[in-house]
Order: sequence, then C-alpha cells, then structure tokens
Amino acid sequence: MKLSPLLSLAVAVSLPLTLRAELLVYEGFDPADSSADLQSGQLAGATSKGFASDSKWEVLGSEDFIAEFSADGLAMPGLASVGGAARIGVGGAGQAMVNAFRKSGVSVAPGSTIYGSFLFQNDQSESRYLTFLGVDTGEELEGEKGNTREAHRLADNDTAMVLCLSPDSFARDEEGVPGRSTQGIKVGKYPTFGSKDMAGADYELANSETYLVVWSVTNTAGGGSPASQQQVVMWILSADNLKAIRAAGEATETAVDSNSLVRMVAPSGLRARLLDSDFLNLSASLAGGHKRSSSVYDEIRIGSDMASVLPAP
Repeated sequence: MKLSPLLSLAVAVSLPLTLRAELLVYEGFDPADSSADLQSGQLAGATSKGFASDSKWEVLGSEDFIAEFSADGLAMPGLASVGGAARIGVGGAGQAMVNAFRKSGVSVAPGSTIYGSFLFQNDQSESRYLTFLGVDTGEELEGEKGNTREAHRLADNDTAMVLCLSPDSFARDEEGVPGRSTQGIKVGKYPTFGSKDMAGADYELANSETYLVVWSVTNTAGGGSPASQQQVVMWILSADNLKAIRAAGEATETAVDSNSLVRMVAPSGLRARLLDSDFLNLSASLAGGHKRSSSVYDEIRIGSDMASVLPAP
C-alpha cells in the first residue's frame, strides 16, 4: 500500500529519535549571561539542546563542596567546542558530596542504542574522591535495606547510569592500599547494590590532563522491567587518540575501539536509559578523608550514533 505524502510525513515524524542519526542532548556550558552561576540555577547555556524548556542546572550539596561555572572551557584539537565549563568538587569534611542536575527534554525508545561523549579534567588529591556523570530519575527510591533514598541523593549508587571516572574508595592495590586507578562504569541497579558492583579497568587519570570520554548504551531501558541484554561501554581517549580517529576518516565505534587509552564494558545492565522525566547529573563525593579534589566537565553530548557525539570543529 502506498502512503499519501502527508501520511508518510506523519509516520516519519513519529519514528523513535534513535532511528535518525542526530545529536539529542548538548551542553557546552556557554551561558548567555556572563554573570551566570551554576549554584543559582542561571547556567542554562546559550547553545544547550535536549533539555526541558524551563530547566536550569540545580545544585544539592552537603558539607564542603564546589559547583561553579568556569569561563575557561576545556578543548581538544579535532573536537568542536564552545563557551566555558562546569567545575564540581568536594573537600574538607569526610562525607562531602555534591550533585548538579538538569532535566532532560528528550526520550529514546526502549531497546535503542545511544552514544555519549564529554571532555573531562581531574584535580585529585586523594584516592577516596569520586566523580561521575549519570542519568537519574529524580525520584525517591527504596534502598537495599528498606530505607527511602531522597530524590537526587548525593551518592553514586542511585542513578540509572553512572560513568565513574575517579577511583572509588574500594579500589585498592595488591597490598590493600587505596589506589588511583579508574574504577569504571556502573549501570543503575535499583535498589542500590553498592560501588563494588561495577565494571572496572585500570588507568591512572593524570591531574590537569584533558581527556575525551566516549560511551554507549546498547538496548536502553524505558523504565519498568530491566533490559536483560543491555551493555554499557566506556572509552577514555587522549588528544593523540582523537587525532588518529580523524585521520582514519569517519568517527565510528571501530575507530574508537582501535584508538583509546582504556575501554570498559558493563554487560547486562538494568536500567540505563534517557527519558524526558530523567535528569542528567554531574556529581562528586568523598568517601572519607579531608583533602579538596575537583573535576571539570565540558562539551557533554548524547546522540544516536558515534559521529553525532564526536563532531569536528
């Protein structure tokens, strides 16, 4: 049966976002207002895309924390970038935590594959510091011991997807001494099962070095029943890695596989997803200790193919 032109257009518009190669979410931290402040909710970003129309960055923190706009954005040759960046961090108290979050305005169909990327820089002074980018529901949840966890809880164990970039307090070397290796990826498990339940790989993240983090979720969940075949992959790339990818031609998963510092896989995740009721969050916490550590995030992208999240300048 041949569809009429109008019906054909209607069908095309109604297709899930993930069937069309495009950039779904973007945050370059380039506020139109030069006096913007991440904590006051002004940092919406002049070129932001894919967030709820009335959304702004919000911040929850406890003890001693940092959540601020940085006029100096991160950059990497071969990657499009604009504006400033966001710095988050903790210090002083042993249980300091912070979570900056903004509501999504995009939904992808259950079972879709999505890709993401962001620029990242660490300034870490001790091993018990964690920082992570994730997607959370913004809902109260029942914890593993039956207790209720508040919405946007300031910890790494309550998001639908977490890309954990700094060492966890459980990451230790053969002598049992806390290490500085990358702990890895965790895919959301409600109720929380703790930081040990992560895919991990060792790579030391040098302070003040800019890295490009790339990730993918295969078979996204749309809420409800877990996705049994879900897989989350995270790659960490250097400037040289990106240069090699550009030299090879189009940015593909094969090219990223062949040019990365480290690759981590979390199979059989439970609820990694992107729905318009979810929140993108940038978080940091200190599981003991007292030294100040912080991280910078910039050029956050989520798209339906690898090329959309690795645009050339």
